[in-house]
This record gives sequence, structure tokens and C-alpha cells, in this order.
Amino acid sequence: MISKEAKRKYDKEYREKNKEKRKEYDKENYQKNKEKIKARVEKYRQENLEDKERRRTRSKKYREKHPLKCRMVQWKGRGINITYDGYKEMLKKQKSKCAICGVEESELKYKLCLDHDHRNGEPRGLLCRKCNSVLGMIERESEKDFRDPIPILKNAIKYIGKK
Repeated sequence: MISKEAKRKYDKEYREKNKEKRKEYDKENYQKNKEKIKARVEKYRQENLEDKERRRTRSKKYREKHPLKCRMVQWKGRGINITYDGYKEMLKKQKSKCAICGVEESELKYKLCLDHDHRNGEPRGLLCRKCNSVLGMIERESEKDFRDPIPILKNAIKYIGKK
């Protein structure tokens, strides 16, 4: 009796070897049975449309009800190391204001962004979208040529303060 692993290996090799033949066969089969295949696909769509819509609305309702939990999942996916309590503490410490310009979150159209160090994923603070975008652009450009963003920011401050 052939082991499952040996069978998988054989099947994989067979598929690789006969890739072109398989494509031709699939094209011919589709041309012969085009109407049947289209009808089967349409029937499946109609049967599952209600289920798909239910999942979509349930998900939207969940996101509206738990926006912070959804943001935490996104942050975790991006490798940002922060907990729910850590975020709440940071928000309290900053008094719900942008760490750079000081605008309050209640005055903003969007929630404050979580700024983080892209090298290690450690959060630095909460910023409004404008400050986060500016800082992100400067950091991205300086990372491309391995420069430190701090001197760039200092030069920008000097430049703005000239007049």
C-alpha cells in the first residue's frame, strides 16, 4: 500500500508534468459544456446569495458595534504590539489629543491613528491623520536610503522658522 505522502508527491509531479495537457482538456470540456457550467454557477449564486448577504450585514453590524476591537485585529496583523488596555492608557495619557498638533479626537472626522516604529512594531503615540501622514512620508523616504528621520525633521523646523 502506498503512503499518503508518496501519493501526494506522485500527484504533484503528475500535475506538473501534464499541466499543458490539463489546460487543453479543461478548455475543451468548458467549450462542450459551457451552458451547463454557467447554469450550475448561476444556480449556486442564487442559492447562496442570501447567506452571503447575511454574513456581510452581520459583519458590518459587528464592526459598527466594536470598532476598537476591529482596529486591534488590524494592528496585530501589521505586527504592532499593543493591547486594548495599553491603547486606552495611551489615549488617557494624551487626553484624547494628537501627540504632535494637540487637536482633540472629538474635533476630528476620524479617530486618532496609532503611530508605531516600523522597525520593531512598538507603538509611539496617537496622531491625527494629517500628522501621521506627514510623519509616515518622512520616515518612509528616510528608510529607503537608510537615513535617520530626526535630522530631516529638524531641518524642516529650521526651514519653516526662517521667515
